[in-house]
Amino acid sequence: MVYIDLGQFEDGLKEGKEAAQLQPNVEPPYRRQLDAYMCLDRLPEAKQLAEKVRLQGLDGTRIHQRFLEMAYVEDDQAAAAKEIQWFAGKPEEYLSLGLQAAYLNVLGQRRESHNLYQRAAETARRQGLRNAAAEFEDADARADALSGNCQTVRRLGRPALALAMCGDVVQAEKLAAERTKIFPNGTIWNAVQLPEIRAAIALNLDQPAKAVELLASASPYELAYIDAVYLRGLAYLRLHKGAEATAEFQKILNHKGANWGSAWRYPYWGQFYSLSYLGLARASALAGDTAKAGKAFQDFFAVWKDADPDIPILKQAKAEYAKLR
Repeated sequence: MVYIDLGQFEDGLKEGKEAAQLQPNVEPPYRRQLDAYMCLDRLPEAKQLAEKVRLQGLDGTRIHQRFLEMAYVEDDQAAAAKEIQWFAGKPEEYLSLGLQAAYLNVLGQRRESHNLYQRAAETARRQGLRNAAAEFEDADARADALSGNCQTVRRLGRPALALAMCGDVVQAEKLAAERTKIFPNGTIWNAVQLPEIRAAIALNLDQPAKAVELLASASPYELAYIDAVYLRGLAYLRLHKGAEATAEFQKILNHKGANWGSAWRYPYWGQFYSLSYLGLARASALAGDTAKAGKAFQDFFAVWKDADPDIPILKQAKAEYAKLR
């Protein structure tokens, strides 16, 4: 779990396999292997392992969470429906509801995604899981902020990254300071999450070079923290560095599995995958490659073909595409 959290997926896979040898009759070691396989984009091996787990009769909500994530990575709606049905009516249905919400973010269907996040939060709260409920609310606010809508995060007053993206510097810094007191020596907090907040603030203050500089410390861990890669891509766009921005967005598009598997508890990260097509389009246009830009715009619109039409970032994308044409 620690290796996967640090973005060291091969090491995580190795430990997961060893754990399964030591204790083959429980599901957590297999769950970790599935996380690693997804993050490494080794879906055939993940599916083989999933079948083995089923044949062994190992069950549980967390292993079914992985099955649902795998279905979404492959856009396998039949497999997803099967897993959603497995969760239906169970106390842990909040996991399924949160994943359904995250998947709809990928498709740009924020209204329905918002409703599902709210249901997930309410379901978790009924189980006494206040932290889980807050995670779903935070994911909802972040998803809106990424889409260019800041109403949810301003009403909620958190999380810090979404506030920073929406220009609420004072509240973002306040929440960041509170978390620093809790995790003064936290590796991921200090190397990744705090720099992300400050980079988002720098972008809002039109300081993209500073944002790139702040995100340098995230590089060793970034495969597990796609938001750092995405923010760096946005910073390079502001700096009019098309080639560098292209490289960042391409990292995300090249690792679809990591968009799900690396945020294994309450993911909203799948959204970065679809938005990276738009980032790639903008970067290619900056680099003067109009053909590649046009193709990336079309790829984005294909993923968002049933998206809510009033999403700010979608309106911007359509205007940019019309200008490009």
